[in-house]
Amino acid sequence: MFKQRKPKRFTYKRRFQDNGEKSAHDDMESRWEAIRDDVRGKTQRNVAKPLPLKTLVILLIALFVLMYILEGYIN
Repeated sequence: MFKQRKPKRFTYKRRFQDNGEKSAHDDMESRWEAIRDDVRGKTQRNVAKPLPLKTLVILLIALFVLMYILEGYIN
């Protein structure tokens, strides 16, 4: 209904890190972001799931009972 705010992302650079050297932490962070984006894309889909058979049978029985009760009021 309303547009949700996205969480803030901060770019943090360590104070004593060499410029040319890429640490294992950066590699892990980029992999984690890729996985998180994949999961986020999968969970945002709204797929209508069909009703289970048990629920349909219960609704059908309730409909027949309701029709029987209303039939008694008509006659």
